[in-house]
Amino acid sequence: MDESRGISASLRRLATRSLGVLTNRLELFLLELREEQGRILSLLLLAVAIGVLSLLTLILISFALVVLFWNTARMPVLLGMIGFYILAAGLAAWRMNRLLKSGNAFSATIEELKKDREWLEKES
Repeated sequence: MDESRGISASLRRLATRSLGVLTNRLELFLLELREEQGRILSLLLLAVAIGVLSLLTLILISFALVVLFWNTARMPVLLGMIGFYILAAGLAAWRMNRLLKSGNAFSATIEELKKDREWLEKES
């Protein structure tokens, strides 16, 4: 009879500790999820604002340059602007790629889960 009480008490302690660890990991996951949502929303809003404002600026500058050089060098000016726009688009794509690679979503949660798994494997 004492053995069954000891086993049930051990099982209860194990269940309580497991629930505590699981709750802790879930809280960490939810915190990181909120941080990532804010970061992604900020990135999206900034990208839209930059895109719209840049497009308006480029249209007006392009128009002004073509009008200014209409009689003397309209083709070199147009080709120069095309080259500049291609270069600027490539630079923006490269920068966006770097930004996307720099974010490690849920890294703390993943690291803690790896530690938990290693500890459980060591205890077995």
